[in-house]
Amino acid sequence: MALFRRRFPALLLILSLILTLAACGSREESSSAAESSAEPPAGIEAGVAYIKSLEARDPEMVTRILREKRRQELQQTLDSRLRELEDGTLDVWSQFQDYVLLVDARGVGYYVFDFLPEERVLAEAGATIRNLQEHIPDIKKLDPASIYCCYGLNDVSIGFWTDPQSYAAEYRQIILEIQQAVPDAKIYISSILPARDPAFDTAEEWRNIPQYSRAVEEVCSEIDGCYYVNCDDLAEKYEDMYEVDGIHLHQDFYPIWATRLISVQYKSELEEARAMEDASAPRTDSPAPEEP
Repeated sequence: MALFRRRFPALLLILSLILTLAACGSREESSSAAESSAEPPAGIEAGVAYIKSLEARDPEMVTRILREKRRQELQQTLDSRLRELEDGTLDVWSQFQDYVLLVDARGVGYYVFDFLPEERVLAEAGATIRNLQEHIPDIKKLDPASIYCCYGLNDVSIGFWTDPQSYAAEYRQIILEIQQAVPDAKIYISSILPARDPAFDTAEEWRNIPQYSRAVEEVCSEIDGCYYVNCDDLAEKYEDMYEVDGIHLHQDFYPIWATRLISVQYKSELEEARAMEDASAPRTDSPAPEEP
């Protein structure tokens, strides 16, 4: 009875699955087969009573059904939000909540063009990830739920790091320091947007940006709560949104960039919710029932 009471609200959500549950219950001998062949009771009260009796026979099956139902709902919510972001139905800027954005000169457009408030965008011209490290006290003061980092152009050409591996190693250390300061925050690291001609006349090292991005991606994959945001396809698709210097970005690119940041955040939240569902589920050797 106590188990049923704790699950009562969720059980109401699966009344539409009663036929599936009845079919699954047919694993029992003749008495169970007779029950599964009968029509389930009509009405909410009768349906709840039916599920209650089914749970008494096989509570693990009901738990698996509920978990799978929740996973499907989460996936549907994610798919819906992504579609709304892509078609503009959902305002991407309204999705930035309880956050801080740390950027170099390429990212100042987030507040210069009035997309986001300046106090939530920590930016400096010529900034590298070492400026990110200097901002850790500011991050701790803001105590955000989400941290977005967009660095790399200056890092590749400034000469502080001799190769992508040494750069990624220092980035890793800074990320860990941020996590120590704000352990509940999730960190999203944008790939380094590549440079375009004629930018290479200024710094030939910018041709190595893809290698630096791959090294950073590997670091993100090794740290819990840190997610890599690959924007390489956006830079290629919207190449016409670069300024004539081949470095800086047109105003219209920022909503596209922001949409990718938020999309990865949505997906990471879905993965986390799934992991929590799996961790809380009772262990069983029985296969999960399939949806009809």
